[in-house]
Amino acid sequence: MLFTKSFVCNFDWEIVARAFYRMYPSKHYPHVRDIHIIDHEVIPESKQLKVRRIARVTYNFPSIVHYIVGPSIEYMMLEESLLDLNTRSISVKTTGFTMLDSYRYDEEASLMMAGSGKTQYNSAIEFRILGFGFFNSTLESVARRVVTEFSEKDSITKAIVEAVNNLD
Repeated sequence: MLFTKSFVCNFDWEIVARAFYRMYPSKHYPHVRDIHIIDHEVIPESKQLKVRRIARVTYNFPSIVHYIVGPSIEYMMLEESLLDLNTRSISVKTTGFTMLDSYRYDEEASLMMAGSGKTQYNSAIEFRILGFGFFNSTLESVARRVVTEFSEKDSITKAIVEAVNNLD
């Protein structure tokens, strides 16, 4: 299944870029419990910054999901981002790396300058539920509903605005 989202922030790219790395933890993303930088590399020649972060994520799914898969659905995600000052963009790839026998998650996102005082955000999420036999499609439907409801709350926009407001 593929889920996409796009919107324009009414903030300069520089502000959004700073806020991006401070969005978590956030009340707007309660499922992201912890996030830690595990590696970074500054590439002065190309004016780029590569960052790798690891996040612990837990979703609150309906009780039917917990009945099928167990009481705790916690997994780890690896986020790899490239901030490019030349193109004024951030490209992000997030991959789940636990529970691979039952759940696959991949997300690609980008933030890029979209004119004076504006930043364009695009993301595409693909996830699959595996290993539960005939329950796979039911679980994917529930997950699709949870992701759709979460997306309708505009959490990413709210988290960016909150992070922007908290910049020093």
